[in-house]
Amino acid sequence: MEKTLIRAFRAASVYNILWGLVVIAWPDLPFTVFHLAAPTYPFLMRGIGLFVALYGYGYWAVSRDLVRYPQLVVIGFLGKTLGPIGWLFTVVQGELPPRTLLVNLFNDIIWLPFFVGYFVWYRRHQQGLGSSGGSASDCVATRPTLYERLLGKDFASLPDALRRFHQSASGGVAAGVFQIEGGSTPAGRAIARLLGLPRPARNVATELRVRAVGHREIWERSFGRDHVRTTQWLEQQRLVESLRGTRFTFDVCADHRGIRFHSLGVRWLGIPLPMSLAPHIDAEVVALDDSWEVDVTVTVPKLGVISSYNGQISQVA
Repeated sequence: MEKTLIRAFRAASVYNILWGLVVIAWPDLPFTVFHLAAPTYPFLMRGIGLFVALYGYGYWAVSRDLVRYPQLVVIGFLGKTLGPIGWLFTVVQGELPPRTLLVNLFNDIIWLPFFVGYFVWYRRHQQGLGSSGGSASDCVATRPTLYERLLGKDFASLPDALRRFHQSASGGVAAGVFQIEGGSTPAGRAIARLLGLPRPARNVATELRVRAVGHREIWERSFGRDHVRTTQWLEQQRLVESLRGTRFTFDVCADHRGIRFHSLGVRWLGIPLPMSLAPHIDAEVVALDDSWEVDVTVTVPKLGVISSYNGQISQVA
């Protein structure tokens, strides 16, 4: 179901963008096709083409992260239901010929089953069911967590503090104090801001909230006033983390000391970036008695370190 929805929203994105660009370039074309008088103000049709194309960007964002953008799907669904209703009313009033309803058939009606399917899928994920079915309690009791699936047999070797945190079926909350360093160049600092990385600060109160949604985890980090929200999941037994439209694929290894992360590939809006240009993330989590120490470094080739943070954190819930 998830793969079908991803393909559907990608197709909707491409369709909307192409339709919008065609109308922007040839605003009289829809009227010519239906043998109607051309509009007196073609810039109005170009405006319609513009916002239809912008819908395409929203659908592409949804296809990249189905969990994160349900509001965009609601907006699209309302447009694809209210639009045809208004168009039908105009036809009934005699202001447009019935043949023009073909526009609604291809622009709206044929896409509605996918939107309804998304809402069903999303509700199941919110209930923690994913695509497995059954009751929520059964799912929590039997399904391994994200990091249990990622690390396999190495999960058992983790220190107690880390194993407890990553073993919770619903997620967890941890808090601590961090030191944050920024990049040394203006370009590096600009890239850090585009990625939404925290600003430099000393002894900043930090909170981590992890929430399991289906087979994914939502990681919400608060560094004082700065908030960093990412989504993590597995693809071909690699950890993938999405941050503001950028997807990092990680090699992850674990042992009795903790967990280490090294980024292997980066995609921006679905486009693979060459590693000679892409940001790199290296992170190490080392367990202490009842807490763990985190050290994260983000670098960009030729710019060096653009952001780094480290500190000690412990589970509070």
